[in-house]
Amino acid sequence: MKMFHNGMVVKLQSYHEKYLHAVDDQTSVIQGDNVATNNVKWRVESVPGSDTLIRLKSCYGKYLAASDEPFLVGFTGFQVHQTPPSGCPNSSIDWEPIRGGNQVVQLKNSRFSTFLRANNRSPPWRYSVTHKLPLGSSTKRLDWNLIIVATTEQSSFSRPKMQANQRVPAPAPTSGQGFMQSANQAINTANLAVHPTNQAAGFTNPQVSEAGNAPMGDTTPLDDGEHMPGASSGCCCNSNNTEHMPAVVAYKPPLSKSEKRLMVAKNAGKAVVHFASLVGAGAAVLALQSATGI
Repeated sequence: MKMFHNGMVVKLQSYHEKYLHAVDDQTSVIQGDNVATNNVKWRVESVPGSDTLIRLKSCYGKYLAASDEPFLVGFTGFQVHQTPPSGCPNSSIDWEPIRGGNQVVQLKNSRFSTFLRANNRSPPWRYSVTHKLPLGSSTKRLDWNLIIVATTEQSSFSRPKMQANQRVPAPAPTSGQGFMQSANQAINTANLAVHPTNQAAGFTNPQVSEAGNAPMGDTTPLDDGEHMPGASSGCCCNSNNTEHMPAVVAYKPPLSKSEKRLMVAKNAGKAVVHFASLVGAGAAVLALQSATGI
């Protein structure tokens, strides 16, 4: 009995319990969670003149297609993407379902004679989808569980409507992007470590944090020509007097032990942030060199 019928809507679940997912860029195809949108639903179309081949159309009206572009240089496997009907001059969008068990199917591409493959989560694969020839006796990454969403008479679905707070899974990042993300995470972690220390010491205002052991209070800087109430401006009121009085210097009491400990913690936090910034800068340079091949 045929597993696929023209017009039916299906989901394909991989060995990793992820679903064949059409990304909102209307080009990429990945493995995603079983979200409530139509991104994981595919409409089945029969290929004219064939009793065995099918086509899978995403909610964006584009076909699942196998390309001849390598997934990554130096790794086996080729890219799989969504292709508009006008860009399908060959059989790269035609797939032959091969039953592998109860509601389990493998999809063989008609043009390349390769199989749709669900990759694992480890870098650089990161739950990507490729097509390749099977290697060895293990074919579990080629197996897809067929989940029927709607039959021929019931099938109808449209492109998903994006919600304001909805997050969409993105294609797997390259090695350079992953390196930059690690560097940014290191800087953010350092900032989170320093923030509670500054807050406990009262350094909530950037100007206060630079004031050393100045008394806490209103830290708003004074405009030019404005003076603190009750303090001398450093000169006599008589404009004819050529002698100037010394400026009044505020008394700074010695730091207590607790204040000294807070000061040491603050300086240590600054050092951590500075170090993390250097790590991030180094990561950016390495990523740039890797991307440009310098």
